[in-house]
Amino acid sequence: AGRGRLPAGKLEIVSIGTLADFKGPHDLVEAPARVPDLDCRLLLYGRDGPDPAYTGRLRQLAARDARVALTGTFPPERMGDVLATASVLAHPSIWYENFPMSITEAFGRGLPVIASRIGALPELVEDGVTGLLFEPSSADDLAAKLSQVAVDSPRFDILGESARKAFVTRYSGERAYELLLNAY
Repeated sequence: AGRGRLPAGKLEIVSIGTLADFKGPHDLVEAPARVPDLDCRLLLYGRDGPDPAYTGRLRQLAARDARVALTGTFPPERMGDVLATASVLAHPSIWYENFPMSITEAFGRGLPVIASRIGALPELVEDGVTGLLFEPSSADDLAAKLSQVAVDSPRFDILGESARKAFVTRYSGERAYELLLNAY
């Protein structure tokens, strides 16, 4: 699942996280506007953050582009359904993250990840292998990365295959069990 879902350049971008300024959703919402001819749909899933004024501005920004939708939250057991329609997971955080589970969930479904080059994210997302990294707080760089995967289907497929391999070799239940047995 996930791999090869880039028909005719159509890019289904999903982002999962709190709608707060430190998570960077404003950069993601602004990115498609930087590439008006990008054939995409951007779905941002998440609860409102601690600043209602920020969330209001984000909603206004999203309303300017018909390709962008803020979709609210979903129960954790629906993660598979949410990622099932995605081509790529975007993780635009501008603060230091440790280990976002949405990234490993995406890898498990063969989805490449486009993430900011900050904190532990570059350790999870290998640039050019399991996804692409962009400069934090740069909607322009993020837009360029989205454009790259939208127009380069062979590379997109390779990123998805590599993401799935990374999941199997590093994060699968079997791998966790093996590491646990080795620890004992």
